[in-house]
Amino acid sequence: MYTYEGAWKAHEGLRVIGSTFYQGKERSHRIVREFLGTAPFLGEEVLIGPDGRELEVHHSLFHHDGNAEYTEDYVQVIMKGLAQSKLTDDGSQVRRMPYGPHYYGLTLAGLTRENGYVGVYGESTNYFPCWFFRTLGHAGDEALNDDILKVALKNLHARGFTRYQGQTAAGHRAMFMQQVIDDRNSDYPGRPAYGTDEESGAALRYAALEEFMARNPDRYSAPEWEEYREYAREATGYAQQQLLDAQFFDSFQRRWLDRKLKYDLRIQETFHYLTGGREALLGSAGAGRILPHAHLEAFSSQELRELGVEAGWDNTSFAWVDIDNLLVSVRDGDNHLFANLLERNTGMSGASRAHLQYGSTEQLLHFQADVDMTTSYVAIRGTTREEYRQKAQDEVIEGRPFALTGELLPVAAQPGVGEIRRENFIEDNPYSAYPELVTACVGEYLIAINTTRTSYGNRRSIAVTLPFEHDQDGVQDVVSGARLPVANGQLTLEPLSAVVLKTGMSPCGTPIAPACVPAVIATPGHGKVGLSWKPVAGATSYTVARTGRDSEPKILAEGIPGTSAILDADDQTPADYTVTANGTLGTGRPSRPVRCSALPSTGGSSLQPALIGRGTAALIASSTDGYEFREVHAAGFAGGDDANLYLREEADAVAAATALAEGSFQITARLTDAATTAGVWLRENLTGRARYVFFGLDHGSLVLRTRTLDTREDFGAGNPGDDAGGGQTRSPYTWKVRGLPVPDRPWLGLQRDAEGHQITALISADGRLWQRVAQDIVPMAEIVHAGVCVSDDAVFEAVGISRLPRDIPVLTAAHGESTVQLTWTKPKAVTVFDLYLVDEDGPSLAGENLWQTSVVLPAPSRPCRYKVVGKGPDGRTVGSRELLLGIPDGSDSGEHQGT
Repeated sequence: MYTYEGAWKAHEGLRVIGSTFYQGKERSHRIVREFLGTAPFLGEEVLIGPDGRELEVHHSLFHHDGNAEYTEDYVQVIMKGLAQSKLTDDGSQVRRMPYGPHYYGLTLAGLTRENGYVGVYGESTNYFPCWFFRTLGHAGDEALNDDILKVALKNLHARGFTRYQGQTAAGHRAMFMQQVIDDRNSDYPGRPAYGTDEESGAALRYAALEEFMARNPDRYSAPEWEEYREYAREATGYAQQQLLDAQFFDSFQRRWLDRKLKYDLRIQETFHYLTGGREALLGSAGAGRILPHAHLEAFSSQELRELGVEAGWDNTSFAWVDIDNLLVSVRDGDNHLFANLLERNTGMSGASRAHLQYGSTEQLLHFQADVDMTTSYVAIRGTTREEYRQKAQDEVIEGRPFALTGELLPVAAQPGVGEIRRENFIEDNPYSAYPELVTACVGEYLIAINTTRTSYGNRRSIAVTLPFEHDQDGVQDVVSGARLPVANGQLTLEPLSAVVLKTGMSPCGTPIAPACVPAVIATPGHGKVGLSWKPVAGATSYTVARTGRDSEPKILAEGIPGTSAILDADDQTPADYTVTANGTLGTGRPSRPVRCSALPSTGGSSLQPALIGRGTAALIASSTDGYEFREVHAAGFAGGDDANLYLREEADAVAAATALAEGSFQITARLTDAATTAGVWLRENLTGRARYVFFGLDHGSLVLRTRTLDTREDFGAGNPGDDAGGGQTRSPYTWKVRGLPVPDRPWLGLQRDAEGHQITALISADGRLWQRVAQDIVPMAEIVHAGVCVSDDAVFEAVGISRLPRDIPVLTAAHGESTVQLTWTKPKAVTVFDLYLVDEDGPSLAGENLWQTSVVLPAPSRPCRYKVVGKGPDGRTVGSRELLLGIPDGSDSGEHQGT
């Protein structure tokens, strides 16, 4: 809103000075409508230079440090006035459309939104009345002025459903903003708020709108204004309720007369209107409206008369649903329910939150909604905390990855929306987790929302299976107030509609079978297909089925206890694969099918040759556990920056020998001859742009190179908006290992801990005693490719992949000059560790109840073994394998540095 308001001011400034660059009223109105949310937001204009080349104008606001960033095109073309708008064939300006052509800043129900419902940031619309008076009486702005009035009133009406009854710390009656379920600024109890938040003092602005309409009745007498006259009445009523509760003047000195109300010159007149002047214009001093979730019993009869609330007026039964935000506000007698069915989902996790009030009880819930949606691809949750706008590398405690790291997050597809092309975090958009159907049982209510519509290209009716018993005459819907028919246990939900059904029981329904598996990733292998999927609550095992082009579904595997499987696929015919969850209460619905075809297999060796990227060529010969690469032509690993819209599509070009690997494992190899880039690696798939981990030689240096495809901007150390700084490209990223020449230690190894997604790089002189030289966290699917890769001629021997136990710690060591650091992985079920020294006399305790996952010890004077035992809160223990620790020869110490 604020940046586009500046664009409008700049454009109108051109009109004021008579500039030939002024593009007319239509252009000005379009800018205003986009930032007010009444026209689709289409993003920045695409600019071209004098040579017709599209300019690179990447800029990141996500450091939040107040600094501008200028590309060379900014400096050399735009700032010199040489840029022009890129035009379509019909002469209209080309826009970037980061969210496609259908994204409105206001929802159909009237609320603001980011990806979903925002409470505090939703107050940015407090400027709408200012815009109404700013455009009032200007020739050519009449239609725009009317639209601004309508949207200002509808928005305030919608905000009324996001307020709830409470008490201040001093015990005084007050209404509060619903921040419990706020996408951005979650809080309890939240800010005091009525029509507007208390701090802004903006309630008078909206009451001024009713006064203006009352003084100009002829202008607003047409039938189209009927609902807006009611909304204006609410605006006055909410302001009067705020005054009655003594929740208005508390903030007068703080923000009222400075920046927040700098445009309001009607304060005196409006206050008079609120406190008695309304009667002369509309026949009643009180508007007769209070907020929907206000408790009538909290007011005396005298107070209700003062507010103009008539006897018998009832606000105790309604359900209001904002379908765009998947926000639900319900009042059913003394039951008050607020639910956000899409809270902070960047990719569909199903995370939802609710705030319930019933009787004298308040309940805050975090739960998972059930969704049905078409998936375009599956994203993977990154390594840092759930602050989804920025990333700071130093947030991760060493060795203890965040619990949700690596979560599979299906990204929704709406055909009519088109491609999402935004800066920074790709999945941080309003469509990435927007399903076609969402259902949830909250208390004694079943919520179901059909979001499909023509503009999204997915309009359809959807049958919802009811998980509770119902009468023959249907079910009661609180949204419409009607009883809805049910056929064969299903309710038909029309496009762009919602229901809140009273189930008559709490909790609604009975225990049910596991839900549908929401995310499946298919990884093509040579003669095989690997499937990785997201676990489902209540599942004890999974079943995998395949459907060919003309065949019936065929079960390939049953009773799979984990979340992955590698399946034989002899031909390269595309087939659809599904995964079904099985539980003690039954079997869930099959997942949405994923299509995959296996790669051709040459047979023979365990690893198969692969050429990745355009222009890659090589002769790859194999022997027993050995691979020779000759006549290699490959550009190597790509550079770029996955957080930068213009640089994130760069692709790798390498030659490799790979095989599918599952879960936790170790890949080792002896590098006997290499020219440029050669080493061991893991890669999520064999396309040019994929997540990977590479460890080996790169132009003479020993490196650990990673690409996570994490598109969040790294704001560095410090706090965004305060002292943040030092951010850098994090994907791809290279750790350089110094002080350990490869010729002396030709054995290379990569360990993968699938539970924590932790990668450990190892080197060895003899393939028996291994030293850790670098670590990182790289979330990937359960099944990846593992093997060796090169960008030039190279020879590997003794290449092997070995499985590691998934649920026990894996211990490694790194040598310093006079110390050794032992580090181990952390199984999710473990909270603390005991460390043991194991010698000929048996184990002895070297550390007890350690919460950390590493210790530094004096370098041993003789070979010894260590073991770590993890302990869970339930008393169970899991022990690592014993680690043989050799005696450093004086040249074993090394360091790694990230670039």
